[in-house]
Amino acid sequence: MQTDNFSFDLIVVGGGSAGVAAAYSAAKQGAKVALLEKKPFSGGRATDTFVGTMCGLYFRNEQDDFTYSSDGFLAEFAEKLKELSNTSPIRTKNGNKFLPYKQPAFVFLCDKLLTESGVQTFYHTTVIGVETNEDSLSCLSAFHQNKKYSFLAKSFIDASGTALLQTLAGKTPIQDEEYQQSHFSVRVSGVEGSDIQELKLALVYALKKAEQAGRISTALSFTSLVPGQTAIDNIWLKIPITQTWSGTTTKDIGNLSAIEIEARSNAQLIVECLKAFSPLFSNTAIAELAFETGVRITERNQGKEILRKEDVLGAIKRSDSSIKATWPIEIWQPGKPVIMEYFAENDYYSIPNETLTSPYYKNLFFVGRNISADSGAIASARVIGTCLQMGETVAKWI
Repeated sequence: MQTDNFSFDLIVVGGGSAGVAAAYSAAKQGAKVALLEKKPFSGGRATDTFVGTMCGLYFRNEQDDFTYSSDGFLAEFAEKLKELSNTSPIRTKNGNKFLPYKQPAFVFLCDKLLTESGVQTFYHTTVIGVETNEDSLSCLSAFHQNKKYSFLAKSFIDASGTALLQTLAGKTPIQDEEYQQSHFSVRVSGVEGSDIQELKLALVYALKKAEQAGRISTALSFTSLVPGQTAIDNIWLKIPITQTWSGTTTKDIGNLSAIEIEARSNAQLIVECLKAFSPLFSNTAIAELAFETGVRITERNQGKEILRKEDVLGAIKRSDSSIKATWPIEIWQPGKPVIMEYFAENDYYSIPNETLTSPYYKNLFFVGRNISADSGAIASARVIGTCLQMGETVAKWI
C-alpha cells in the first residue's frame, strides 16, 4: 500500500480542549503544527457527549467574583465561548463555579482558533501505529478515508484521552481496577413548566415514583438535568450508565458497544417513565442524542512522575509548574450521589511538569485526561479548565 508522508514541527493527537489549546498555542509561537482527530469536529468530550459546562476555570469560594485560575489561553477561550454561547458563569452552594456553554459554540470556536492560528487539522483521521528511534518517536501512521498516511514530526503531544501513543509503542498505561460511572446526554422536547427549578422537582418526583413502581433501577433514578440550562421546553438530561466500562485495553472489545446500546435504551425508558409519572413531561419526546457516551476516566500515560490524590487534597504547589488546578475531586458511582472531595477555598494545586512528560521518549508529551495520574487525582485534573492550561503549557516546550 502506497503511503503519503507529511512532516511537521509538532503533531497533536486528539482534538479535545487540551489538544486544541496545545495546537493553537504552538502555532501562535510559529511552529508548523498538525492536529489529528478521528471525529469530524474538535472539542472532545465537551462536544461529542454534550457536557454543557466548563469546570476548573475559576477559584472556588462563596463570592461571585469568578476569578480565572489563569490569565492565559484559559481566560481567552472562556471569554470567547461565553460570548458565543450568550451564557454567564454559575456558582453552586459549595462554592464550585462553572461556565455553561452551547455545544455548537464550542465546536465553532475550536474551528476558528485552529484555522486562524494556521494549524493544519486532519479530521476523520485515526492513528494506528507509531515508529520509534531509540529514545524518540519519529513517525505516526494513520488512516484517513481508507488511505494510509505517515506523519513525521520533531515533537508529539498525546491528547487522545486514552494514552494512545505510548500504548501503540508497547508501553503499559496506568489502569484502574474499576472506572467511574459513565453518563449519556439526551435532549427532550415538549416539556412544560414555568422554570427550571420546577422541572428539577418534577424530574426527581417522577423518577422516584418510577423507581417505587419497579420501572427503573436506583441507579437510573439519579438521572438529572445538565446544569446551567435556561430553556424550558427543550432540556438536556444526564442519564447514568449502569454497566461498568472496562477500559480500552480490555480483551472484551464489545464492552463499549454494549454501553452505548444500553445508554440509548435507558434514554427511551426514562422518557417513558417521565411521561407516565409527571404531567409536565406528558408530551415529552426524545429530540436529540449525544454522539457518544460520556466516559469520564480512561487509561493514562505513565510519566516521569505520577500526580496523586494526596497532592490534590494537600493543594501541593510546584515551583516548576504554571498550571493552577482548582476543581475538587469528583467521583461518580452507580446508584449513589456524586462525591466531592475538597481542598481549601481560593486555593489550587500544581500539575507537575513531569506528569506531562514521557519517561521513554524525549519528544513525547501528554495533556488532558491521559496525563500521568492516579485515579483520585485524575478525578480532579480531567476538567476542561485544567486541560486548557496543560495544552498551553506543553506547547511552550516545543
